[in-house]
Amino acid sequence: MTKKSASEFKTNIGNRERAAGQLLSSLKIGISATEVMDMLGPPTTKTWAYTLFYSSAMVIYFDDSSKLVRVTSDISPETVTTWDESAPEISTASTQFKGKPYNRQVAAKMLLPLLKQGMPTKKVEDVLGRPDFISWCYSLTPSSSSLLVRFASDDKIVEVSIQR
Repeated sequence: MTKKSASEFKTNIGNRERAAGQLLSSLKIGISATEVMDMLGPPTTKTWAYTLFYSSAMVIYFDDSSKLVRVTSDISPETVTTWDESAPEISTASTQFKGKPYNRQVAAKMLLPLLKQGMPTKKVEDVLGRPDFISWCYSLTPSSSSLLVRFASDDKIVEVSIQR
């Protein structure tokens, strides 16, 4: 990696494709999120993925200011009129969700209504715990090209790719 490529990536927001190609070899499996942030700056978007039950998942999308934009899941949330966040059922569901990485559907149904647009990442983490995977997406061109950096829950890179 050259300092010039990193600088070009951070400053040339309109077309980062060339700089991303040069930086790709520096984004190795196992480097930390902090190192990526130092190299590339903040991502355009972040996603958090939680495994609910083997092939079932919940994905939470955050904007560049780390505020929740939307949640996708293949389960339906509990239908309730209102949830009191301090209710014992919520605390129990949160504890169960955090403690059972491959059997989270029941707890997720109760917790989904608590996830609101604009919620900061810290609040989401308080409710759900650390995600199983975190993905950072950097826009490379105005059209559609992007750099995707995927981290495991320990904040170490597990995958890097350019999406066209």
